[in-house]
Amino acid sequence: MRSLIVALSIVALTAAVVESSEFHPITPCRYVDTRVEGCIIGGSCHLGPFVDDETRRYLVAGSAICPMTEQWPRPVPLGAEVVVITLTAVDSTNRGHLIAYDNGLWERPRVSTLNFQPGQATSTLAYVALAPDPGPGFPILPDMAIFARVAEGGSVHIIIDIVGYFK
Repeated sequence: MRSLIVALSIVALTAAVVESSEFHPITPCRYVDTRVEGCIIGGSCHLGPFVDDETRRYLVAGSAICPMTEQWPRPVPLGAEVVVITLTAVDSTNRGHLIAYDNGLWERPRVSTLNFQPGQATSTLAYVALAPDPGPGFPILPDMAIFARVAEGGSVHIIIDIVGYFK
């Protein structure tokens, strides 16, 4: 029951932010592609696919640079409350799910953002609330997290394309 309440609270909070903010579409921006080795601007350096039970955290607002499209300036400004992404799972070794969520939450939501099967490319459009900027004098922390659950200890590559934000 607690999980349901947390999930509904997140949906209600995101809906309230979306309703009270203005949508800013951008040219689609390839922000993450785990098939490409190297570092993510606004995130940590990660090589290769997500493995089962792995969480990676990303700094999107004010920091995201889209190295694949060389989009400049940064497409999501500080103060953005929700980012709109296309989340894609590719080259998975088994079935599983991904959860995209606000990194500022005390607990990861228990509702999947995307379910996938092995050998299929599967994508969805997702509205992901971003953790708020702590303000001047505080360190800027990652504002979005992605969690992967892949059956039998498998792995999955992900692609994140940013398509807009609410501010």
